Amino acid sequence: PPLGAGNGGLDWEDVKPLIARALADLDVAVTVFEPSHEYQNVVKRRGVEKLTPARALMAELIARYEVLGFDCSILEAQKLAWFLAGASRRLGLADPIEGRFIADRYGPYSDPVRHLLDSLDGSYLTCERRVADAKPFDPIRFRHDRRNRVSAFLTTDAAAAYRPALDRVTAAIDGFQSPHGMELLATVDWLRREAGTEMAVTPMMAAITAWPGPDGAADRKRRIFTAAQVETAIDHLMATDPI
Repeated sequence: PPLGAGNGGLDWEDVKPLIARALADLDVAVTVFEPSHEYQNVVKRRGVEKLTPARALMAELIARYEVLGFDCSILEAQKLAWFLAGASRRLGLADPIEGRFIADRYGPYSDPVRHLLDSLDGSYLTCERRVADAKPFDPIRFRHDRRNRVSAFLTTDAAAAYRPALDRVTAAIDGFQSPHGMELLATVDWLRREAGTEMAVTPMMAAITAWPGPDGAADRKRRIFTAAQVETAIDHLMATDPI
């Protein structure tokens, strides 16, 4: 493969004829692998083995998400982390995520969560492309051969106190397990907790249309979230997590 072309910044249309001229007189068949706009990724082989509360809790939440047959995308894993951080704090526990969530295109996003998922990739989680390079809708899956190890860690002194937080997250997301549903639920929750938006349809719809994310994020949310959907999310959050 021609090093330097593509991500290296060299124009392949300039490089290709140079290679062709240099090899043209050789009495041998030459195969040149051209640069691709699609990253040719491979599955990450190894992740960290040592569990911490944050690692075990994220692995467990993704495992629970899959129980009913739902794929968990990177986007949805970010939202699980958002609800886990909030549930932990409201139970008086240290935030296991230890990362600030910003208003991103698809709702609350934390870069430390991306690093956390990447550390588990290859050990407790698996992804078709490396998590570090994955797109928001790429699925990430729990490795069920590691179930006993995760379950055992969650009974230790370091993690046992967080089990009620896991149950709170499970209740909070029930019925919203999809990329659209999780984005909707986390967006409404972020607005009430970070922006102080009243939990009523009219002020929440106004806040969604002014979502403080990157360019185009607010318009996108305005298009995809209806007032009826927002009302459903508000009612659900007030019933399952009213604090």
